[in-house]
Amino acid sequence: MGLRRYSRTHPKAYFAIIFITSSITLQILCVTKFSLAAMEAWLTATNIVAFLLWSYDKWRAGKKGLRVPELVLHFMAACGASPASLVSMSVLRHKTSKRRFGVLYTVMLLLQGALFLRFGS
Repeated sequence: MGLRRYSRTHPKAYFAIIFITSSITLQILCVTKFSLAAMEAWLTATNIVAFLLWSYDKWRAGKKGLRVPELVLHFMAACGASPASLVSMSVLRHKTSKRRFGVLYTVMLLLQGALFLRFGS
């Protein structure tokens, strides 16, 4: 099955794989080139990739075609990209009519911040 066909038949897996592989690649770059700690590199990488995928979804929102599924947007936030998710909602004015998105990502951000303060570097 070609990648193009797979992206249409399994968009959740397709975008989740893009998010994970891009985040890991960018994390490795952040650790090796910029000497960031692993946790800081992960948070930097996931937030950059998440913002790019939110931007892509906003761009596709007005057109017909493949969009990033909401489950993947939630998955990205749960992986540490809740800051980028909240910023994307505000800057891109995307998904702002869905109040549960803002509430969910704010709660995730608070929990992730508490965990980072407790266990982070």
